[in-house]
Amino acid sequence: MHAATRFRRQAGSLAVLSSALVLISAGTLARPPGAAAAIAAPPQISGISPADGLPAGGGTLTISGSGYDGATSVKFGTEQAPAFKVVSASEITATIPAGHGRVNVTVTSPLGTSAATQADQYVYLAMGTALDWGYNNFGQLGNGQDGNSAVPVAVHLPGGTVVTATARAGFTTYALTSEGTVYAWGLGTDGELGDRSTSNSPLPV
Repeated sequence: MHAATRFRRQAGSLAVLSSALVLISAGTLARPPGAAAAIAAPPQISGISPADGLPAGGGTLTISGSGYDGATSVKFGTEQAPAFKVVSASEITATIPAGHGRVNVTVTSPLGTSAATQADQYVYLAMGTALDWGYNNFGQLGNGQDGNSAVPVAVHLPGGTVVTATARAGFTTYALTSEGTVYAWGLGTDGELGDRSTSNSPLPV
């Protein structure tokens, strides 16, 4: 083993002081006293994209998080993903299986299985769910956000709502349900939403 060194000037000469770091003969650096050792942990999921899809499945889900090295399984609820790829220790892509309802996506490695949290919830959209995509400057996608979307997103209608028809007038969107109720969202500055206001809404009213 070879001691690393540093120098201090003393009255015009150099005095050699031994360093606190020690170099292993193989060329690697030993852990300094008091430094914490890395602790291996089960996978953790911090987010998934997209967060919803059709009951038939298909398409690819991107899973973000940590601890994915050596992953052996990806599940949607109790359903095994037909295929998955470990892109890195912090990202996995998985083929979405068929399913229904709201499920937790989990990743399993030799160190364990990721804990179920809200961040890993995937929703299979029911028949009659309204989907929208594209320009969203006035909230006309109805998903509670104001960013454009290049992929279909689910309109945030009340649970159990079955949409039978949709229409768009300019930047305002309308949906007719199986119960005869009409919802509207998007541009509302001239009263387009029919809720007695002149405000835009990124959610159905």
